Amino acid sequence: MIKISSMSKQTAVEWLGHEINKIYTEVPDQLFYDIALLLQQAKEMEKEQINNAHYEGSENYRRQYYNETFKSQ
Repeated sequence: MIKISSMSKQTAVEWLGHEINKIYTEVPDQLFYDIALLLQQAKEMEKEQINNAHYEGSENYRRQYYNETFKSQ
């Protein structure tokens, strides 16, 4: 099992980036650039997933509220 340190106000992707930086302190510039690019893409994907989950959750809540409030009459 992997022990994960406290992630205060840090996403999983940000945590991964910090851990990679700790492990690979001396990597060729191109590899560092590639890793940084992949992490940025992962952060953007993560943000989109969070936004989608929030939207879908809000829609489901509104639909459930409507059905329970008005459809049962």
